Amino acid sequence: MIYPALDPLMADFKTLLQDERFSYLEGLVVPLPPGGYVYILEGVSFYGATPPNNLTLLAGLNFIPGTVNPVDETYFAFCDRLQAAQDGLTAIGRWSRRIPGLTSLFEAVRPLGSSTTRWES
Repeated sequence: MIYPALDPLMADFKTLLQDERFSYLEGLVVPLPPGGYVYILEGVSFYGATPPNNLTLLAGLNFIPGTVNPVDETYFAFCDRLQAAQDGLTAIGRWSRRIPGLTSLFEAVRPLGSSTTRWES
């Protein structure tokens, strides 16, 4: 899902964490060559025999319409999805090069006796 700006991406990220709609969430902010950024949110839903309802998973989110690209793959393929990129970067000598990045962790606090998630600021 692609977003027009960081604020709506972060608002949806918070909503998705609270609702526990996805098994895995990752937000990316990628610089564009002429300047500016593209804001991407990736959500993954692991399932057994019955696939999830994409309309339910995406209901009420603020991504740019038409930017959702559902991919149905095995759990192993999901876990191994970056191997081809690593192999390509290794082949051209760029895998060991430092790349600036930021990893942020968001903690959701569950009060005792409650099943809802509360955010601490």
